[in-house]
Amino acid sequence: MMRSSHAVITALLGLFLILAIGVVAATSETFSLMTWNVRGYPELSADRTAWLTDVLSFYQPDILCVQEIANQGRVDLFIAREYVVEAAFADSSDGQDNAIFLGPGVSVVDVADPVGFLHPAQLAYIEIGDFGVHVLTVHLQWLDRSGRRAERDLLRGIVAQYLSLDPDLILAGDFNTTGGTGDTVDGLASSLGLVWLQPTNYSTVTTTYAGGQYDHILVSPAIAEAWCIETSVVATADQAICQEVSDHRPVLAEFTTPPCDGEGNGAQPPPQPAQPAQPAQPAASPPPSPQGPCDCAGPDLNCSDFSTQSAAQACHDHCMQQGYGDVFRLDGDNDGIACEALP
Repeated sequence: MMRSSHAVITALLGLFLILAIGVVAATSETFSLMTWNVRGYPELSADRTAWLTDVLSFYQPDILCVQEIANQGRVDLFIAREYVVEAAFADSSDGQDNAIFLGPGVSVVDVADPVGFLHPAQLAYIEIGDFGVHVLTVHLQWLDRSGRRAERDLLRGIVAQYLSLDPDLILAGDFNTTGGTGDTVDGLASSLGLVWLQPTNYSTVTTTYAGGQYDHILVSPAIAEAWCIETSVVATADQAICQEVSDHRPVLAEFTTPPCDGEGNGAQPPPQPAQPAQPAQPAASPPPSPQGPCDCAGPDLNCSDFSTQSAAQACHDHCMQQGYGDVFRLDGDNDGIACEALP
């Protein structure tokens, strides 16, 4: 009889341990989100295709927000080639659409997308384990500053609407923030009632190779309070092929439930891909712009600042030659021709 009671107690203890472990597993959630303006897809050469695939395969973010992917056929090709298994996407005639790709084990409900953006925004409700969140990815206008301001005003209403329904919201993408007066990412986040996830390497690595800080991840206060979050700009060593693939670097955020590591601000910074891209020091800033048709290191310029296409082209070519890239985004469709609408 004693042995029987002992066996029952042992079995109950074992069951308790199993249930306890199950509770810990269910509540110890982690996920990652990356945003990347890929400047078109697919790549045109085998080495660039392999590099992009290697970077994505190394990090495998659960949620991948992509800007500048053109159509449904290219989204389908992305799913076939890369680690992702499905996407939230709405095709348009813009040619610079936004998509949200999901890794294995992530479920998505594609909801109605907000309208009024030059490059159509993409919204989805995403579930990872027991956690559900609305994710919105955008690519705000560059060439038309007044249009960009209007899109930011539009975002305020959209964010307020969704926060009234659900306290969990992530906004990620290419915001084209110049850093000038009234055009900073922390100012934008504050105006939206969101929290900017400042990358740990933000002071040394820019999100574009030309020196811009355009690409960001913003979260609702509820997410900022409930999760340990570590954010970084992904910088790799092979600068040549990186810039051939895109003029933007990816931004990666890793979310972990408390307790947090280190000083309470999330997991340790993510490692870098071993191959083909190795960890590296940030690329040096371009040298001061010598005398030429425009000052590549000077104030922001738009197509409206030039009277002729040839003048805009001269500025564009000059900055490309000086190592700044298309710093003023005069070539909006990346065909090598600046400000095509000018006379």
